[in-house]
This record gives sequence, structure tokens and C-alpha cells, in this order.
Amino acid sequence: MKELKDMTVAKLKAYAAANNIPLDKLKLKPEILERIETTLKERAAAPPTAPTDAPDGPPEGTGEPAAPGVPSDIKSMKISRVLRVTKPLVKGDDVKAVQAALIALKFHCGVEGANGVYNASTAFAVRMFQAHNRLIVSGKVEKFTAQKLGAIWTEPPKA
Repeated sequence: MKELKDMTVAKLKAYAAANNIPLDKLKLKPEILERIETTLKERAAAPPTAPTDAPDGPPEGTGEPAAPGVPSDIKSMKISRVLRVTKPLVKGDDVKAVQAALIALKFHCGVEGANGVYNASTAFAVRMFQAHNRLIVSGKVEKFTAQKLGAIWTEPPKA
């Protein structure tokens, strides 16, 4: 249950930050607002932890530095297709690696975690990541989002 509360706090904080809205302006019940403020104060008081697997520089072949804290296993991941919500849902190891990177960066992909299925929860996490990194917010993992996550983008094969 604590994990769910932390996810909600993170999403509310990200939404408020992305839309330049102070937390006190969101129409929330006082007890929820108090819980959010308490959690934020606890996090601010906690000693910062440095990511141990932060990349040394930009991903190979890109001019874009990866977000700090990206796991080392995604740095070698090659993505050659746009990941987005479709019917049927997109599945694969590339989706799982992207989800793992998002989770490592504190952008939660829903209760399923890194399951390799690109669903609405994953798209929401991608949108929050894109907004946080000043990318075009689309909910799709394309060239620039993949590079910012630290993956190596290869052009999709022509059909």
C-alpha cells in the first residue's frame, strides 16, 4: 500500500510540476494534501543517494545525453520501432527494457511493473518522462525519447 501511495504522490507532483501548478492549488482533500506535503518533506530530509549505474556520457552514436540513473542494461538496448499503445498491445524485450529504465528513474509503469507490454500505464510514465526532460510529450517512445533513456536508436526497416 505504501508503494501505491508513493506512486500517487509522484504522479501528482509530476503533474503539478509539468503544468506549473502549486500543490496547494490542486483541489485535493486536506488530509491528502497533508500526506503529500509530509511525504515531500520526508524525501527532502532524507540524504540524497547517488545513482551507481549512471552513464559516463551520451549513448554511442547520439548527441543527446541520457537521463542520469538509467540502468546499464538499457544502454546496450537497440530500439528500432516506435513504441506506443496499439491494439493489439505492443510486446517485447525492448518494451521491458524501457519500462525498467523508467522505473529506475522513478517513473512508475503501473502495478504490473516491467512486464514487456506497452499499455496505458507505460504511456503515462513515458509522457511524464518526456515532460520532465523537455521532450515532445506524446506517450510514444521514438528516436529522441529512446536516446534520452540511453537506448541506441536504429532506424526501423522500410516496409
